[in-house]
Amino acid sequence: MWISENGVRWNEDLENWNKIKDFWKKKSVQAALILALTGAWTFTGYQIFRDKDSAKIEQVKDLKWYPFEHHHLTFWDDNPDFFAKNLAIKKETLAPGVVIKRDAGLTFYIIQEEDIKEVTHTILVSKKTKVKQWHKLVYTYSQVPQTTITHVADFEKIRRKLSSISEFSYLKDDEYDRSSPNNKTKSFNIPKESAKAGMFIPVPLDHKVREISPEDFSNYCHEAIKDLISSHSTYAPIINKLMTHVSEKDIITAMLAFARSETASEYTNFVQPLGEVELHRREPAFKAFSFTYFHILMEKNSDGKTAGPGLAARLKLWLTEWQCYHPENAAKLFLAYWIEKTHGHLESVFPLTSSNIKQVWTKYNGSSSYVDKLLPNYLYSKKLLAGEITHYDNTMLKQTGFVYTWLNSHYEHMYKVKTPKWIHSIDKLKSFIVEEFNNHKAADCPTIDENDVLNREKKALSWQIIPDTVFIKVPKK
Repeated sequence: MWISENGVRWNEDLENWNKIKDFWKKKSVQAALILALTGAWTFTGYQIFRDKDSAKIEQVKDLKWYPFEHHHLTFWDDNPDFFAKNLAIKKETLAPGVVIKRDAGLTFYIIQEEDIKEVTHTILVSKKTKVKQWHKLVYTYSQVPQTTITHVADFEKIRRKLSSISEFSYLKDDEYDRSSPNNKTKSFNIPKESAKAGMFIPVPLDHKVREISPEDFSNYCHEAIKDLISSHSTYAPIINKLMTHVSEKDIITAMLAFARSETASEYTNFVQPLGEVELHRREPAFKAFSFTYFHILMEKNSDGKTAGPGLAARLKLWLTEWQCYHPENAAKLFLAYWIEKTHGHLESVFPLTSSNIKQVWTKYNGSSSYVDKLLPNYLYSKKLLAGEITHYDNTMLKQTGFVYTWLNSHYEHMYKVKTPKWIHSIDKLKSFIVEEFNNHKAADCPTIDENDVLNREKKALSWQIIPDTVFIKVPKK
């Protein structure tokens, strides 16, 4: 209802105005529909051409490809020190006998004289003595004690001192007990005989922040390649040249295989994350530490003056030792290391294949030892990057419904298995899958037996790589 300036109601004008509004409303909807359809067809056409162009580009350089859904990792991503230029190293005294240096928010402990203890070893050695018997000289042998004294680091004392400080309280956990044989790669990861007073040794990271899933690590590798190409004038042309015949996916597959071989001790069930092994290791033969998920050695060449390939790569990337721990920086260092090691001939390393893997590993590690570990990790990484392996707990399958209702009509199911650690044979694996399936299937779905569990090619399972995708053929009712 409209009211004039004089307070008079204008019903007729109101009725006419409503008719005008209805007319234009209909016209607006029609126009909007026409514009939307036109835009949709235009966008679809553009999308087709754009996808074709993208496909052409990604045949050579697939940087638009992103390995997995990204998960924000607080410890690595919320600390700007990991990417700071010319990071200052700060020395602090936290408590009596606890002197540290901070680098990228992480810590080196400076070994004190009080941390070195004497260890006395007494052993029996054979002693040969000449004696005269019946006008002859003969030898007699006796066991005599021999005592040696060595000086070694008292890691338990160091651990007690550090764990009494709140930021290092996690070191109280038994996992960080260096005296336990099972923990030598999870704690200080340095031979006690190599530790000397005044030496800087890395304080073990809390395993909760150093462990990272293979998916997240692959994403960091992607970011590393992208950043090196866009920002590093020395290494970018070499990586660009490599990517004219090797895909980014191939490079990340190799990176993941190497990193997992260096920092996950098991390589049959593939349930351990990267970083289960501590990210530093003292190499006594070189008197230097290796760092990162790739354990790249920071050594000098035999002349004792010039930097070896790992150290040269770190310096050219302007990274401190602890900055290398960040997964993205570690991935950069890995590629830079290979460039230094091969003098720019990355084609001698990439793509990694089953046929060249022994040669590449020997060049990387100085010997062919543990190539049996790298090969299954490579096959695993290849499957993961190809989308053939999905990591989830079986409990998650139970929560979301292990067997869906469509099974009752299709009678088949592709099941991606995360194999429990206790399974070490194909028979136990089949038995486990059968039990899981039958316990969580739909009520009217037929039960299966071990003959119904096959690989993705619908052939018999083999113990080549686990976890893997299995094909479950459900018997018809």
